[in-house]
Amino acid sequence: MNPPHLVFTLARIAWLALLALTIGMLVAGVPAVYHQILAVCAGGTCYDWQLSPEAARRLEEGGIPVSAYATYFVVFDVLLSLTYCGVAALIFARASGEQVSLLTAFALVLFGSIGESATVQAAGLAYPALTWLVDHLSSLGRIAMLVLFYIFPDGRFVPGWLRWVALLLAATLVIEPLLAGSLLDVSTWPRPLSLIYTAGLFGGVVLAQAYRYMRVSSPIQR
Repeated sequence: MNPPHLVFTLARIAWLALLALTIGMLVAGVPAVYHQILAVCAGGTCYDWQLSPEAARRLEEGGIPVSAYATYFVVFDVLLSLTYCGVAALIFARASGEQVSLLTAFALVLFGSIGESATVQAAGLAYPALTWLVDHLSSLGRIAMLVLFYIFPDGRFVPGWLRWVALLLAATLVIEPLLAGSLLDVSTWPRPLSLIYTAGLFGGVVLAQAYRYMRVSSPIQR
């Protein structure tokens, strides 16, 4: 077996293992996120998916129990995560022998089904053994999605120097969770600086795709 085939085979095995792990974390996270939502956050450290006392009161006044809201939230979040997994599985099944397709399958699971899933994030908070894993898989998902937008659809950085921009941005995404609370943690930066960083992170991929579309892409790619 030549090295490229071996690399793709190992990558396929890794993706299947990642998919199984993601499903497992979703299952583990369902009771965790449900009870976290029921525990209305009155102060201290609150999670994004938790309700404030005021929000919970307004729901109750509108005839919606917090338990019903929690059920709706969990079902919607799990279905959204499974949708990412399903699209990734379809791409994997049809084109896992292509570099960009395989990266897309990884990015969809890492970014959509783990990084953006409150259920998986709740599992990481509820089970200490999963905390490190969820945090680093989420960071890896952001990096995979970033690189995907820079190289889609042909696997090349266009123009070539964008690889260094992507590398710099990827480095900041790796460093941020490792040095939480330090000066290298973007969340600690002054608001104007964090906005500039965010604009560079998202604006760069938009400009890269616009340049590719107008100057490089073939009619079929467009």
